[in-house]
Amino acid sequence: MEVSFDLSWRITIEGADYPVGDLLFKLLDGVRNGGHLKYAAREASVSYRHAWGFIRTWEGRLGQRLVTLQRGRGASLTRAGQTLLDAYEGAAEQTDRKLTDVAAWTTARLARSFAGPTASCTIVSSHSEAVHHLRDALVEGQVDVALDIVGSEGALRRYQRGDADAAGFHLPLGALGGVLGTLMLGMLDPARDRIYFLEKRTLGLMSRSDKVCRDLGALVKRRQIFVNRQSGSGTRLVFDGLIGVAGIAPGDVVGYGNEEHTHTAVAALVACAGADAGFGTEAAAVSMHLHFEPVVEEHVYLAIRSDISSAAASLIDGFCKTVDISTTALDSPGLSLAALRNLHGVAI
Repeated sequence: MEVSFDLSWRITIEGADYPVGDLLFKLLDGVRNGGHLKYAAREASVSYRHAWGFIRTWEGRLGQRLVTLQRGRGASLTRAGQTLLDAYEGAAEQTDRKLTDVAAWTTARLARSFAGPTASCTIVSSHSEAVHHLRDALVEGQVDVALDIVGSEGALRRYQRGDADAAGFHLPLGALGGVLGTLMLGMLDPARDRIYFLEKRTLGLMSRSDKVCRDLGALVKRRQIFVNRQSGSGTRLVFDGLIGVAGIAPGDVVGYGNEEHTHTAVAALVACAGADAGFGTEAAAVSMHLHFEPVVEEHVYLAIRSDISSAAASLIDGFCKTVDISTTALDSPGLSLAALRNLHGVAI
């Protein structure tokens, strides 16, 4: 059991009391970050028509324009819209820590009277649907799970420091896997760690059907605007390795510095024309109805510490035994560090 509290807003205008839900602030944040109301609507999981009508309703209540729409140039926040969003974020910053402390106190008090989880587990991982499914399986098994999504390199460094019980990371197959594996697998210890295979997936170029990008050379030659994953993520490391092999400098890629923290966010930005192309998983491209050009296949792995709680270890082992390995060269989802190094061509 874990109790949490959220900050909620109410605005009184000429005697009328209006609750302000998260949707308004999500849409304003989406416009600020994506430069398009369509992008904001996708991020908030509502239709463009609903987002447009919702913004106009609040503009009517406040008597202020919040968003400016320009044909062919996307959308931007007005001064009033930016001020409202700044006020919301500032209030959240000032109250989040206090609400967290109160929630922790409430959780501890209730735990004395209610049955709680039998074990706890902290996971740091690169973005992966398999990791989210694993988290759900652990929660169903009464394990208290803290999941933090970071890049593969960052996840393994935190795991190596002892800040987590498990770390999710991914490595490409082929020659590039040997290069990146040297960096990542060097942070694992055969005496401390157990390693499991979670999923095989394909990374590639995502683009819209009206502006298809089929290879890295075309991306550079046609000067298509690119959206990248954040520095330190496994996908960013793979992309950097691929352009290095192709003799392409980062500066040759228009938009190389544009960053998003998940494959879905990259795909959403391409889908709403915030960029022409991105690099990520096939699943993300399909979810946004984008053209996908496969480039490299990779494996997603999970490393767990030998001293992890027995309840969590048993659930993780059971979950991984359900993973489909039919398309891999593996005999089972569990493997040693030596076997992992051999699979990816990493010299010991």
